[in-house]
Amino acid sequence: YMDTIEIETEDGEAVVFECEPGDDVITAALRQSITLLSSCRVGGCATCKAECTDGDFEMKNFSSQALPSDEEDQGLTLLCRCYPGSDLKLTVPYTHDRISFHEVKTEWSGDVISCEKLSHNVVRLVVRCNDPETGNNQKLPFLPGQYMDI
Repeated sequence: YMDTIEIETEDGEAVVFECEPGDDVITAALRQSITLLSSCRVGGCATCKAECTDGDFEMKNFSSQALPSDEEDQGLTLLCRCYPGSDLKLTVPYTHDRISFHEVKTEWSGDVISCEKLSHNVVRLVVRCNDPETGNNQKLPFLPGQYMDI
């Protein structure tokens, strides 16, 4: 049995998708080429914080800094650690245009060309990427201001 997840954005738009048993909300959305705002995916950053307005869920392994107990008591949840126990209605604090509806390639391979320390907490990493299907060199689609997890 799959649960139905309805996400309402702050501009009143809605996105509806199914969640397989055992999946968190972020993973379920990604399986259907829906990219909701998230970052760490381990309950530590609060990027995916949302309010549950209807339904039951279980939260697993998250930081109390990301979701303090008083916020949890108010019905807030972290979508990356939110496992539905029923159909859910959730409200997110961003507009519909912040949601992507494109397939996301999650696995790339490549060769590290250089790694240069620019400051005590910044490095410039140059990687020659290979297309995951053909193995050929390919430019990774990336716009200034974006980031990626490596």
